[in-house]
Amino acid sequence: MIAPGEAEFFRSLALDEEPATRFEFADTFGSVNLTKSSFWPALARIAAVALGDVLALALSASIGFLIWGMLVLHQPGRLYIPLFEFALMAPFGYALMGLYPGLGLGPTEIFRRLCITTISAFLVLAGMVFLAKLPSYYSRMVYGLTLATSLVFVPTARLLVNSIGRRFYWWSKPALLAGSAEWIAATSRALEQNDKLGYRPIGALIERADSKRQISNGAGEASSVSKRVLSMATQGRCVVLVEERLGQSALEALMRCYRHVLVLMEYDRMPVENMRLFNFGSFVGVQFTNNLLLRRNCVLKRALDVVIGSILLVLALPAIAIAALLIVLFDGGPVFFRQQREGFGGRLITVWKLRTMRPNSGEDWLEQRFASDPELRRQWESSYKLKRDPRLIPVIGKILRRYSLDELPQLWNVVKGEMSLVGPRPFPDYHLKRFPADYRRLRHAVRPGLTGLWQVSIRGNGDLQQQRHYDSYYIRNWSIWLDFYILAQTFWALVAARGAY
Repeated sequence: MIAPGEAEFFRSLALDEEPATRFEFADTFGSVNLTKSSFWPALARIAAVALGDVLALALSASIGFLIWGMLVLHQPGRLYIPLFEFALMAPFGYALMGLYPGLGLGPTEIFRRLCITTISAFLVLAGMVFLAKLPSYYSRMVYGLTLATSLVFVPTARLLVNSIGRRFYWWSKPALLAGSAEWIAATSRALEQNDKLGYRPIGALIERADSKRQISNGAGEASSVSKRVLSMATQGRCVVLVEERLGQSALEALMRCYRHVLVLMEYDRMPVENMRLFNFGSFVGVQFTNNLLLRRNCVLKRALDVVIGSILLVLALPAIAIAALLIVLFDGGPVFFRQQREGFGGRLITVWKLRTMRPNSGEDWLEQRFASDPELRRQWESSYKLKRDPRLIPVIGKILRRYSLDELPQLWNVVKGEMSLVGPRPFPDYHLKRFPADYRRLRHAVRPGLTGLWQVSIRGNGDLQQQRHYDSYYIRNWSIWLDFYILAQTFWALVAARGAY
């Protein structure tokens, strides 16, 4: 028998303006005892992330003091002890910005909030020192070095803590999925691929379009479903992810039970990172902004390319010279390889690379190898990458390719304005021909990049469809913070040689 409260809940969940649609509950993702796993895992996540932030700030302060305060000014460390309590302002700021634990924000937004809050905390600290008229021996250079290293160490600590935490089942937040069977399957795959968001499906409220019977025809089944949904709401802090088309009545019913309800809408072709909501009374306005159409952003991006690209090019010259010498010793012949590729506006540019392949190992040579090795052809047609490329120069070719050192001469393309530090990679013509015309036109809106979102996300492990997806997302959702995030991730991807071959 259905209790009155349960019947009211399930009727509001099942009935809409259209004929009634039945639901069923499924422990598709395995059961979990939310009573035991709601409070303490959340507290442990917050404690672990906060501890990582504090340790990163302490390390930054120590490096700032050691480099300048001790080695240059010969100051004792005890002079800066009174400032340590002020340094705790940054973690309080992180908490106010919703960064503890920061689940569901996405890595770029977390990086942006961390940087803005860290800079603000240091500005407040400097003002407090001035207003409090603390001793003048506090060095501004120590402040500057500490701030600079904090902008590197704090996001890095956050990345390491989250990377370790995601290995544990309890780290992510439990989520109930509500929608059609197809939508639930697609959403669970998306959450698995984007585990940095921190949501873990534990159950599904599945829409049954095959049944149009009223609630009274299935009272026992209705009671079972409503009990499961209500039980999950009362037992733990579970978030509900709802399909957009599910209907307002179902959404209202879930909102009466659950503290957090997220309606997932698909905006694959829109710049969702810069989306803003506006209240128009009974309407909700959604504003999409294409940052790459704002002139000031284009100027800023180009200025960073010139400044950072020039510095990196000077630093890379010794490595380029050593690699050139090794190419001559191992294989002889030319050191550099150049190729015409599409750039900004579809104009052809000459892209330079250190040569990693043997001479005369072009498309005709590959076709001969494909004839005797079908697996090699399959790899090539999937992503235009070969896990064991037979064309590579022995030893040095593999090293240059594995750590992407063969791309260093393209820093000259960046300084010249033909490429950018971050953007979609400039593909050869045979590669571009596999993509549709609308995607190629989208690529013409930006300069090709030395690195990109695809490289730091999946690098050589993805197919052509994933390349298109990540590059399209970058172009439509560009921001300076996204560029900084990709540059930081590029360093770790190269060190780990992830997905490279």
